[in-house]
Amino acid sequence: MAAGEGERTAAQPARAQPSLKLPIIPPFDNPESIIAALASRETTVLTAGLLQLEKRALALVAKPAPRASADPVLDYLAKYATVDGVFAAWDTAHKSNNSQLSAAVLSALSALIRLVSTDPFASEPEIIRRLLSQYGSHLDRALNPGRNDVTVAALKLCNVVVGFGSGRFARRLFGCMQWSPKIINRLFRTRLKDTERDALARPDIRTLLTMLVLAFLSAGDSRLKGEVIEAKGLVSGILKGLSEDPSIVVSHVLVGIYRDVISDRSVGLEARRSMFDESCIVELVKLYESTEDEDSAQSPRMSTHRFLYALTGWLALQINESQAKSFGPQKVLGNVLRTLKVTEDPQQRELGLYILESAPILAGLFWSRFPSSLDPRLSSRWISAITFATQVVALPVSPHLALTAASTTLSAPPSLTSVLDNVLPPSLNKVWYAKALQHENPLVSFLSSIFILAALQKASKVLEALAESSRRLEEVPGVGRWANLAERMREHLRTVLPDPQVVVALMQKTAAPTAAALATAAAKNKSKSSKSKAKAAAREEAMSVDEPEGGVEDQAVGRHLRTNVALRLLWLYHRVVPSAIAMLRFDFAKLPQAHVEASDAEGIRAISSAYALRLAAVHSMSLTWSRPGDHFKNTLVPLFRLYRTPATPSNRRLLLSILGDLLRTSILFGQNTSEVDIWLSALPIPTSQLSADDTHLLDFFEAAVHKTLTAPIRPTAPDGAEAAPAEFSPLLTTVLAELPSAIATGTTSLLAFVRLLVLGFIGRSSDAALPKKIVAAVGETLGKGKEIKRTRTALADFVGAIEEKKDVEGGASDAEPSLRSPTSANAFAAADAQEDVNLATTLAAMPLELVFLHARPSDLASPTTSTILTDLVSGTSEWTICVQVLLHRYINVAWTDEDRVAFATFFQALLAACTDERLQQTIKGLLFGEQGLLAAFQTAKAPFQSITELVNLVLSPTNALDAALAAPYCSVTLADLVLADPQRSSKATKKIASRVLAASPLLEFFDAESAVALASALLGRVAALPLPLEAAVTAVVGASLSRTTRDSNTAAFRTMWTSHFVLLNRLATTGGLDASAGVVLARGGQALLPFTLSESGSAIGGASIDGFRYGSNDVAWRQHATEWTQELLGATSLSTNQAQVLAALIYRSPITRSLFAKWVNERAQEGVSGIDGAASALAALLEAGAVSGSPVQVPATIALHFTEELFASTADVPANSALGRVVQLMAAGSSDVATAVAELLGRRIPEIDRDSFTPIVLRLVSDLAAISPSFTDSLALYVNGAFAGLVRRFAEDEEDTEAVLDLVTELNAVTTKHPRIQFKTHLLDPLITAAVTRRLDKTGPTTLATSLSRNHQWKESEVTRLLNGVFASPHFHPATTPDAAAKIHQSAVISLVVALSSSALASAASSRVVERLMPFYGGTLSSDDAILVDLFQRIELVSGGSISVALRGWNPALDESPLESTRAGSLAALQLGYARRSWLRVCASAATQFPKEHLDITYDPEFLLPYLSQTIVEDELKGQDWNALVETGALSLAVAALASSSTSTRLTARVTLLQAEKKLESLAFREREEILLVLAHARNCIYSQAGEAIPAVIALFLANSLQMIATPESPLYPAFNRFLLQRPLLDQRDVPMFYLLFFSAGDEPLEDHRWLLRFLAEGLVRSQDWKIYRRRQTFELLASLLQASQQDPTTRKLILQFLLRATSIPQAARELLSRNGLLGWISAQVPIDAGERRLLINIVSNIVGVMSHDKLASIADALDALAVSSSSSDVSRPELSMICTAVSSLVARLPTPATDATSHRLVLDRARDLLSFVSRSLPVDKVVQATFYHTVMLVSFTRHQAGLVESRRDQELFNAGVRAGLAAEVDQLRSQTIRGLLG
Repeated sequence: MAAGEGERTAAQPARAQPSLKLPIIPPFDNPESIIAALASRETTVLTAGLLQLEKRALALVAKPAPRASADPVLDYLAKYATVDGVFAAWDTAHKSNNSQLSAAVLSALSALIRLVSTDPFASEPEIIRRLLSQYGSHLDRALNPGRNDVTVAALKLCNVVVGFGSGRFARRLFGCMQWSPKIINRLFRTRLKDTERDALARPDIRTLLTMLVLAFLSAGDSRLKGEVIEAKGLVSGILKGLSEDPSIVVSHVLVGIYRDVISDRSVGLEARRSMFDESCIVELVKLYESTEDEDSAQSPRMSTHRFLYALTGWLALQINESQAKSFGPQKVLGNVLRTLKVTEDPQQRELGLYILESAPILAGLFWSRFPSSLDPRLSSRWISAITFATQVVALPVSPHLALTAASTTLSAPPSLTSVLDNVLPPSLNKVWYAKALQHENPLVSFLSSIFILAALQKASKVLEALAESSRRLEEVPGVGRWANLAERMREHLRTVLPDPQVVVALMQKTAAPTAAALATAAAKNKSKSSKSKAKAAAREEAMSVDEPEGGVEDQAVGRHLRTNVALRLLWLYHRVVPSAIAMLRFDFAKLPQAHVEASDAEGIRAISSAYALRLAAVHSMSLTWSRPGDHFKNTLVPLFRLYRTPATPSNRRLLLSILGDLLRTSILFGQNTSEVDIWLSALPIPTSQLSADDTHLLDFFEAAVHKTLTAPIRPTAPDGAEAAPAEFSPLLTTVLAELPSAIATGTTSLLAFVRLLVLGFIGRSSDAALPKKIVAAVGETLGKGKEIKRTRTALADFVGAIEEKKDVEGGASDAEPSLRSPTSANAFAAADAQEDVNLATTLAAMPLELVFLHARPSDLASPTTSTILTDLVSGTSEWTICVQVLLHRYINVAWTDEDRVAFATFFQALLAACTDERLQQTIKGLLFGEQGLLAAFQTAKAPFQSITELVNLVLSPTNALDAALAAPYCSVTLADLVLADPQRSSKATKKIASRVLAASPLLEFFDAESAVALASALLGRVAALPLPLEAAVTAVVGASLSRTTRDSNTAAFRTMWTSHFVLLNRLATTGGLDASAGVVLARGGQALLPFTLSESGSAIGGASIDGFRYGSNDVAWRQHATEWTQELLGATSLSTNQAQVLAALIYRSPITRSLFAKWVNERAQEGVSGIDGAASALAALLEAGAVSGSPVQVPATIALHFTEELFASTADVPANSALGRVVQLMAAGSSDVATAVAELLGRRIPEIDRDSFTPIVLRLVSDLAAISPSFTDSLALYVNGAFAGLVRRFAEDEEDTEAVLDLVTELNAVTTKHPRIQFKTHLLDPLITAAVTRRLDKTGPTTLATSLSRNHQWKESEVTRLLNGVFASPHFHPATTPDAAAKIHQSAVISLVVALSSSALASAASSRVVERLMPFYGGTLSSDDAILVDLFQRIELVSGGSISVALRGWNPALDESPLESTRAGSLAALQLGYARRSWLRVCASAATQFPKEHLDITYDPEFLLPYLSQTIVEDELKGQDWNALVETGALSLAVAALASSSTSTRLTARVTLLQAEKKLESLAFREREEILLVLAHARNCIYSQAGEAIPAVIALFLANSLQMIATPESPLYPAFNRFLLQRPLLDQRDVPMFYLLFFSAGDEPLEDHRWLLRFLAEGLVRSQDWKIYRRRQTFELLASLLQASQQDPTTRKLILQFLLRATSIPQAARELLSRNGLLGWISAQVPIDAGERRLLINIVSNIVGVMSHDKLASIADALDALAVSSSSSDVSRPELSMICTAVSSLVARLPTPATDATSHRLVLDRARDLLSFVSRSLPVDKVVQATFYHTVMLVSFTRHQAGLVESRRDQELFNAGVRAGLAAEVDQLRSQTIRGLLG
């Protein structure tokens, strides 16, 4: 009987129809017998026949195929595939409401379908087709509750149908059912009472329905999965009540849901998450309470645990990828956290910790709903709660707090609240912490301290992560966002954490009983007893005093644990809240006495000792002159006592650090307090019970310290006299005085101490004489004896090793390590002689100083030994000791050059092994500082070459610190060339110092002035030497001259060039220095001209040329022109550099022109072979003649010879580029020459091999064709010949050479320059085909194919073929990398396809060009996308079809992630940044300007808005689709478009928003109401049907409000919602939320300000927006904010960007000028960086366009503002161009000068000064240089018109303008300049 709704029922037969007794029918023997049985009208007979049919079918299913004999059932199915009899029986059962017959029919159908499924060729059986098409309603009715046998049979049939063909019919079956929630609920509640059955062998209705739903989900149909999930009650019904299902069912359900739903990305993300609501989570957590198969891995408990673990990982990944869009995952995991019993069940606790570790953002939610109270009390519940809270706090630091190397962009830090939630519970305060720590119960106090310790450790790690992020972003301390977050976090922790005094009280409380017990034990054990008995008694007494109830050992452990935690807390206070610990009044120096008494302890006591030492080390200070004896007694004596006890290495280092700080005083060590490290390192390290010798040594050292501290103060020197510096420190003096008596008592340890002391002075003293003096003093002090003699010998060897080179006589002995001699017992020699000696082990046992005294140069040069040594130094971190010892030996020992190279190589290896940059600089300073190699370099006999090479090898000239270290070496070298005594003999003067000859490696470190001075002095010395020079002199002179060519052409350089011109020419000719002296010659000659002779700066050294000044070198070249010309022409042949100097003289001197013309004619008569080098000079001669109107007669043979030279040039042997210029000038000046050259070309071009075409000849022919049409045929001939060679090259798979690529580039230029060239079709077609098929991955060939395609008429078939070739290429795909080269190549490919398609649009349409190019279309405003849109539109017009289908494949994603082929999927992939810039575009006015670089990253609103509109109007969007439209900013575009200037755009936006509102009304999802709220406000802003544009500031505010819905974690999210909910409509005369954000009182007011400033700048578009801003006094408030933001560059730039936008609106600019005195305000501003300066210049430039130009005062103010804004040498190209444009605009509109000549002079002087500043920063940019030239000419003309006298500054500015115009290639300017030079 069916159960009522809401009741649990058992699956029992229906009582309405009792079971019928079935008759026995004969077995089926043929198909007809089955037909006969099914045709019976008797219900019982029919039922019996169906049951027999079911059993026969199931038997056949169980029989393996192939079956041996025929069967009537198989024959029946083959003959009657539609099984009409079975379906007829179902009709009968349906009409008669016979449940038993219905169950029999359903069971028979199930068996028959299973039998059909065994046939592999049955793809769509008729039985299933008929079942689903005709009997779907019967099957749906059979699922109704009330007839359990029918329901069971129907569910079994459904499972069989779904399983057929891997789910082929699953969706059709699902569509046949109604799936009523009421019926589904009742079915899921129907179970069998028998719990001992096999759940899968005898399934009940719930199990069958569960397996059916899982089968639907596993069918592999994503659409079906979505429908199943959306069907109410199906998936939730599975999970509801799952805790009562058998374990095997639970396992199947959880595995199926995770595998088929959660892991399937084809299912919508929101749909997958929606399954796990709160009730579902509660049911899943209930499974933890299951006891079924508790020990099995498949138990419900374990299955649920694994499932929730996997679910957490999936959701945490979504949260961490985008916390801003992770509200859904956070909600699910939050429900899991709230439901778990984390304080009761270990597995649930483990899961809770995993959730919080995977998603740290949930920490705040977790603490707000913590399941237990944390109020400190002794209870099991509290202990469990505090333990779990400690585990939560101790979780690892969130990775979001640390920036990676790929994310060091402007990354926003997390909020302070989210960070603190991960550190400690927000509900706890200082009172709780103090109460918990001071609790009377030790266990409560201890657990509380552990919790605080975990919180502080977590805070320390978080602060480290924040500091690292701040360092990566190079933030200014206290200003950067990450640094500010760390500081705020420290301040908050300071207010929450307990006072450190509470921690100190805890420590003292636990230590007091122990101290009392120790005192009692000491009193009871006055007699001499063993140490162990005393300690045992003390421990016993301590236990009895503290807690008499517990065991002694347990009580001791408890006290030690609490003490340890207290010490660790204090240490963490230092790291986390140092300001709190600084206010603590506590003597940390006493901590070692109290807690390091037993430093040989292990375990927790050793750790406590380490922390006590750490704290003491942080607070230790050196002794003072105030009562040093008392300090010794109270502080040093306990520490010396601690030192005598064994300790761990870390504790030992801490103790030595404390002793070092305390002993680091001038009382002991005079001026060199660092000497304390030498003494402490020489002391023995106790590892066990101290020997008598060691005890004696420590007593001796302690007594020496005490005696030195308490010694009377020596009297000072008498007045007027300086005290002589003491050789030894006071302590060393005391030790030497007391040493004889001490040695008489104990020898071994004391002598070892002396040896280590001497080695320490060797390794740490910069003066090598000091160790020698100490050894001498020790030798006088020591007495006699074998050990003393050995020590004396060892000390002598130590000192000798740093003074002279000695041969190694033997290997290492078995002597004590500090006694091994570097010569007679050398460790390295022993390792070479004995194979069983482990060098690394041997060296590790020796003092480090002694190791490097033993090291030989060959050992340093050996890679293996060098590695051992660097590892040894790195392990001990004693870098300076190693360097100092080697430095002593390097300087004082006479090594060979090979040995010094070994030293230098090892120094370099040592620096490479050191990873600390500061330590590296310390090592370099030690090496090259005043006490290092510099002192040796200043001596007369030093290895200068080795030292300079070492400087060059180790130091870098680009490092400022390295350059400062090298500067003294440069100064010393330069000083050697300056004679100290002018009366020296000439013989002495001729000699060049050895230090100078070794200076070549130092030249990298010379500055420009010093380099010129050095070169000039060297040339002065070299002038007296015969040529050729010695090799050493040649090397240093060449290096010096080369160095001078790297800097600008200064006056000092020109003076040197003029003084030594003849010598430079001879050095370049016969001195073998053409590479250096020749370049210097060329640079000096360039200073004579205002323009550049060579085509590239590299020909003259690559430095800028600024020698052309007014009057510069004017006298010099006039005086020396004849001499220099004769000197140059006296050579047998001219080099390129000499020719350039000669060319400069030709432009300036008529004598030079005459002499050179004569020289050319003479050489032409002798033969033209020797004239090649003079090509540039000959070009200058020809150009000068052409400009002057007196052409120079040059033999035509020269032109023909130069042409032949160009033809003979190859890539390996290139020709002089000036040859082509000469041929061009000669052909232009003489028709005879042109004819002769044309004839030569006609002969030579056909003779060229197809692989021998070169770009230089092509350029020549192209230039000649531009001069004369007679060369057009030659150009066509050469181009077509080049095509033939390229066709063959492109057909090969080999990489193109540089020569081929240069030829392709030149062909591109030629086809652009000469578009009318006649190309041969039989060459053009193969060339383009080869480029398309073989070179589509190369930009050059692709661009060439594009140029040729545009200039050719193609047939449609050819276009189709070429396009298909492009599309078939593997290189035809969008760029997957953002680099510029990939973008350029993509543009070339797009241009090629567009060029081909434009030739035949019909062929392009048939080739599906739109579909092929759609992946390249980004929807942006870039030039490529604009070209594609144009092509798409033209193809659409020609083809007559729509491209909307192709647009469904549009993918705006920046990666290759696949998308659904829907418009909604495309919009979901939009980039938010691109979309935001599209908002600004759509609402901008015609005058609004945007950066050109934003075109590629801004969506085209004219495309995106219609695309969005069609998507909303035509497609059925789900809730997740609407969320995607909001998140990506697509829907906000329609809102922003309401402010557009275009009527059609506003109309489209209105239609889009109207349809959006209508469609949203019928949906239900979380963000729906918020979206409708914003859309309602947008609708209310439209006042009329005409739809005038609303203010841009209102439209953008609504657009931002809409997008803010997708970022609920933003601190502005609540403010926006409150603002919109508080008003029915927006006031369009007001700035929304202006005062709320400007006077923000939120957690992050800085971020609120920045958001507001960006919004204000973006919303200021038209005058109506400015009127809105003016009502709120916007400028006045922002101006005050600018003054208050000196330390916030970002805010300042945002304010200036607002002003830039305001001044671009004429009305706003005029009001700011007239009402606010904007120009004066700008003049008062001081830009703090280049960004602010650029903005100020742009603001002034905007003002210039609107200001009144009839007022000179205003113009002067504008010039002043420009001058102030650009007052820096670091000015970029756009800024300079803007300054020039502004000055031109101001000067051009000056009124007539008759009114006020004085004001005119003032204005023009300011303009001149401003342009003079610009001239000093001109970049190599022709556009800027041309602008500067025109501005200078305008200012000069205006000054002349005003009658102002031209000053020298005016002349210099005019010359600078001429130079800029020449560099920019201004028309006719070069000819006019040359004409002026010619005189």
